[in-house]
This record gives sequence, C-alpha cells and structure tokens, in this order.
Amino acid sequence: MVFSVLAIGISAIFRVLTSRLHIAYLVALPSSKSTIVHMPSVRSGWLPGQNVRIRVLTGGMGLNAIWESHPFTLMSVPSVAEGSDGDGAKLVVKAAGDWTNKLFAVAIKKDGDVEGPRRSRGYPVAVLIEGPYGKSLPLA
Repeated sequence: MVFSVLAIGISAIFRVLTSRLHIAYLVALPSSKSTIVHMPSVRSGWLPGQNVRIRVLTGGMGLNAIWESHPFTLMSVPSVAEGSDGDGAKLVVKAAGDWTNKLFAVAIKKDGDVEGPRRSRGYPVAVLIEGPYGKSLPLA
C-alpha cells in the first residue's frame, strides 16, 4: 500500500516537472467535426509526429475534465531551418469521445462555426502540455 502511494506521488511530481503552461487557441472545424488547438508560443524544439499530452484548463469542459490529460500527435510546428518565427504548434483533435466532444463544443460555442478566410484566431484557453515524446523521422 505504501509503495503504491509513493509510486503514484513520484509519478505526479514528474508529470508536473515535465509540463508547461501555454495559451492555446481553439478553432472549431464543423465540416470535419474537429478542433484545431493552436499554440503560438511553441516556436522551436518540437517536430511534427511527436506526441504530447494536453490538459485543457477551462471550466467550459467541466471540472472533472481539468484533471484529464489526453495524448495527441503534433500536426505542424515551425521549422527553425525556415528562418521565420513561424506560426506555432498545432494539433488537430477529432471529436470522437466524451472529452474530445466537449473540447469541440467549447470551440464551437466560443468561437462560432465560421470557416474559411473569415475565421477568427480562436477561443483562448490555458493548456498544460506534457512532452513532446518520441522522435519524428527526418524528411528525406
């Protein structure tokens, strides 16, 4: 019993140490029932294809959802080789389960269902990002 509690405590401490707080913008894509999670402050050191765990810190998803983290694969990140500041990292989250449907509902409710050139920057939320994990293969 003591060993289990100790192991869980150590795991929680390491998760906190490997997590970073970012402001992300939720943009709803109603045609594909997906949400883009755009993190403009993530500018370097990450590669497309790496995995991250995100925790969305907004009351719109319910109090229990704040404690849940979910793994996703990075869709795009700015390349240092391009020499530009870039646009930040992006995740595409398909609404498939309870948590992802709540995320989509928050994005739709707060940002609206406008697609195309009239789309806004998105609804700002605080997210805790854990990772990235894994190594993406270099492009040939």
